[in-house]
Amino acid sequence: MAGVIFITFVISILCLIGMTNYFMLSQKARVYPPKKVLLKKAGLLGVAGITLLVVGILLYSMGAK
Repeated sequence: MAGVIFITFVISILCLIGMTNYFMLSQKARVYPPKKVLLKKAGLLGVAGITLLVVGILLYSMGAK
């Protein structure tokens, strides 16, 4: 179970890093994917990252007795 919790936290952190990357790319001038597409990707990764973080916290709190 500890491996599942660890993987959940790692994927959560990677999603949040990806969200930050897409958001920073959208702030630059003249990027190929339109800013709307980059912001949509950033939003999706942000929601996924926060959701996985909450799931990881719940799993950790249930497992730690």
